Amino acid sequence: MSLKKLLLGLGFVTTTSLLSYICYKENNQELKKKEEIGNENENENEKEKENEKEKERRREKKKKKKKKRHKANKKRKIIKFSKSAEMYEPPKRLPKSHSTGIISQGEIPFDKKVYIIYTGGTIGMIKKKGKPLTPDPDFFKTLQSLPFLNSSYVPSLNYDNTIKPVDSTNIGRKEWLVIANCIKEVYNEYDGFVILHGTDTLAFTASALSFLLGNLSKPVVVTGSQIPLGGCRSDGLNNLISSVLVATYSMIPEVVVVFNNKILRGNRTTKRSSEDIDAFVSFQYPQIGTCGIKVAVNKSLVLDYNKKPLVVYQEMEKEVIIIKLFPSIENVIESIYSHPNLRGVIIECYGAGNAPTSEKFLSTIKKASKRGIITVIVSQCVTGNVDLSTYKTGNDLVKAGCVGVFDMTTETAFTKLMFLLAKYDDLEFIKKLMPISLRGECSDNLETSSEVFVVYN
Repeated sequence: MSLKKLLLGLGFVTTTSLLSYICYKENNQELKKKEEIGNENENENEKEKENEKEKERRREKKKKKKKKRHKANKKRKIIKFSKSAEMYEPPKRLPKSHSTGIISQGEIPFDKKVYIIYTGGTIGMIKKKGKPLTPDPDFFKTLQSLPFLNSSYVPSLNYDNTIKPVDSTNIGRKEWLVIANCIKEVYNEYDGFVILHGTDTLAFTASALSFLLGNLSKPVVVTGSQIPLGGCRSDGLNNLISSVLVATYSMIPEVVVVFNNKILRGNRTTKRSSEDIDAFVSFQYPQIGTCGIKVAVNKSLVLDYNKKPLVVYQEMEKEVIIIKLFPSIENVIESIYSHPNLRGVIIECYGAGNAPTSEKFLSTIKKASKRGIITVIVSQCVTGNVDLSTYKTGNDLVKAGCVGVFDMTTETAFTKLMFLLAKYDDLEFIKKLMPISLRGECSDNLETSSEVFVVYN
């Protein structure tokens, strides 16, 4: 009996121990699960904290960048040359909330007056059988006989025949001054101006006028055609009518090119094709407007209206040349710079402003700089900026005395340098003004656009 009880007791103890062990195991597993869940929660909290810290860091970086910009705008270097001075600041733009202005035929104020200046070019030529295109001696009569230009849909027009019509390849500094003074003489009598011009040098003329006409408050439209006005499929009539309509639009107080239904800033325009009807393009600045069913203009892309009286500058330096870089140019660079009266050189460099690093090339530019010749660097590329700090070759040009002009076109750099050399004597000051936007001719640069320059009148 005692053995049986003993065995039963042992069995009870074994069973109890087994149950206790099972309970212990289950409790342990539950505790481990709770610990794992707790650890996961802690990890998630840590990640959230890290994310918040990262967001805070980004906010701080943005604040610092804003402060830097604010400081850059506050830092204004003033260079004084005379008491009577003109303040040049980068052109301002209107708010984007008022970005688009649209006029249609029914909304055009037909009581406005437009002055048309004819300089020559394809638009006013005639084709005789077996002979090349020649200027039409009766072009103004042809214009006045066009039914549409005499209709009630078009503003009052007047025509100027002061300039003897010439092929645009013969238009230059003298003609630009004549055109500017023609506008000056009748400026207060008319609401807008249209210049009919040959396409070959049209971009040069538009750029030159943008500098010669200071404080412009009315549209000056430059246009032409690829096919003569009287020719089959001529683009001339459409360009002429569109230009007249744009010239009535007072919200464009600047020189523009109207061609193939596009409105382009004059000093940003380049001729891209000798055969395409869409001959002109603005690679580095958006199209200001479009002449579709309605004339639509993006106000945020147009220069501010100027209330100051018109200033027409009367001089442009004639001793300025353009050079396009080519391999082995160092063999002839000395002869190019040897001209005794040379004042300025525009060099179309490779890429971002790269040029040969040969001693002969760089020493020639250095010597020219000491002689008072300004060398300006533009790019042969149609898009992108000139940045002379990108490569050593560009940096060598800076050391030689050159100045880069960012995204400025060759035509604009050429006419701007002619304008500044005639206006100022201080060469270092001219170098400072070249890369700065005076008439919307180049993109604003953070380092230079915050500076205000006080310059001669």
